[in-house]
Order: sequence, then structure tokens, then C-alpha cells
Amino acid sequence: MAEGWGPTGRPAGPFSCGVGGGSTWRSFFKEMCARQREPSSLEDIMRDEANRDGVAVLIAAPSEAVKSVRINITMPADVLEQIDHYAEQNGFTRSGFLTQAARKAMAA
Repeated sequence: MAEGWGPTGRPAGPFSCGVGGGSTWRSFFKEMCARQREPSSLEDIMRDEANRDGVAVLIAAPSEAVKSVRINITMPADVLEQIDHYAEQNGFTRSGFLTQAARKAMAA
């Protein structure tokens, strides 16, 4: 998914770490930063025998929380129905889908 986010804007995978259901990656990283100011080095992590068979993965953490803004837009009703159907079938919210589609269009 774009920039490490799941399609619904929620973490996907075994990264709950007590964050609670429905949390976003931003809140996950914010909580992790509050718990531990200095990140562990890869060497420290791999020294732990429990991690020896693990695979290290780097994930870009958002630098700052981005404020969500409510907007009003106008579009044909049939297009909105198609968006809602696609979003529902693919695990997106309407806002999540439109955000991802906009980012993808701007990156092209």
C-alpha cells in the first residue's frame, strides 16, 4: 500500500504492540516514540536470540501528524456509486480511496 499504509489507513499485520484496534500508523509511531525515545540499533535487535531468525524491515515513519480536513466536492452520482462500491470491495473507506487515488495520480 502507498507509503506503508493499509488500504483503510490502519496498520495491517502483527504490529499491535498494545496500540488497540483501529489505530493508525501515525498513532502507532507516536505511541512507540512516547515509550522509547531512542530507536534500537539493528545490532542491538539482532543480538537478542528471539530475533535471530527474524528479518529486518525499515519502515518510513511519518515525521509529523497531518491534519485531516473535511471537504465538499461535487461529482456525478454514478461515479460516486462506483467509488463507494470499489472502496467497499477493496477494504477502503471513501476518503482513504480518494486520498490514495489522488496521491497515485500526482506521483505519475
